[in-house]
Amino acid sequence: MTLVGLRYDKRTEKATEFLLVDPHYRGADENTSAIIKEGWCQWHKSSHFSASMFYNCCMPLIKK
Repeated sequence: MTLVGLRYDKRTEKATEFLLVDPHYRGADENTSAIIKEGWCQWHKSSHFSASMFYNCCMPLIKK
């Protein structure tokens, strides 16, 4: 799984959900509706994470 985004609650200063993409998808990149409908890209709560799985992180640098 690749972590590509997160939902953040400004009040609590905590991430509430994580956007994960399965890198095993093999299809047309422009077919975003199928990617989402078939579960290749989904929002998950922190309880979804498991120590037995491997995760990649996409962490772009942001200028202040």
